[in-house]
Amino acid sequence: MRCARGSFSRGYLLFPYLEKYNITGPPKVMWGVDDEIRGLIKEAKTLALHYAPGKKEELLGKVREALGKVSDMIFLLSAVE
Repeated sequence: MRCARGSFSRGYLLFPYLEKYNITGPPKVMWGVDDEIRGLIKEAKTLALHYAPGKKEELLGKVREALGKVSDMIFLLSAVE
């Protein structure tokens, strides 16, 4: 979750100013993506903690989906900086 912390701290610093000036689109999208990633990680963690061989593909799917979204976010953030 280390990479997620950086985006959260940026969000806490930047988003209040955007919202103050009525720029609400980017914060809503970014918070929504962050929430989605946290949800995927939580689901993958739960599946891993209660691992059953029959759930292997479901676990791998959640991990792949979370990694894909994190990778996309890193790419977008690096393009902005």
